[in-house]
Amino acid sequence: MIPMFAIVWGCIFFVFSFFQHTIAMRSMTRGHVWAFAYVGCPDGSSAPGTTLGTASATQISHPGVASIIESVIATILEIKWGHGDRRTRTTRPRVLGGGTIDQTDELYVMCNRVPRSNGDFFMNFVGQLFAH
Repeated sequence: MIPMFAIVWGCIFFVFSFFQHTIAMRSMTRGHVWAFAYVGCPDGSSAPGTTLGTASATQISHPGVASIIESVIATILEIKWGHGDRRTRTTRPRVLGGGTIDQTDELYVMCNRVPRSNGDFFMNFVGQLFAH
């Protein structure tokens, strides 16, 4: 019976620590990506443990007619998406075989617009049209 109790307690501890790490990881990812998107997704931003960057609408949408329409609208309106991902490891108890389990989290949030003049908007719009 004692080995069974050790395995059961090992499983309970593992599930507890796994979800504790998951909640902490997702909370940090969400906080970093929202802060990044709130300030307009500036280049060169960093956060400890979270990889930050921007993504276009075509990078995060599914293929098809809807994604083409979404891409055109996103280009016209200059919509950018803030992207962040985070990776961590959870240690498995020796009773369950030891080792670690990799965990990942990924989040996309639409970036705030940075205030600009009408001339900047027009020049960027024309540049976007001829860039594609």
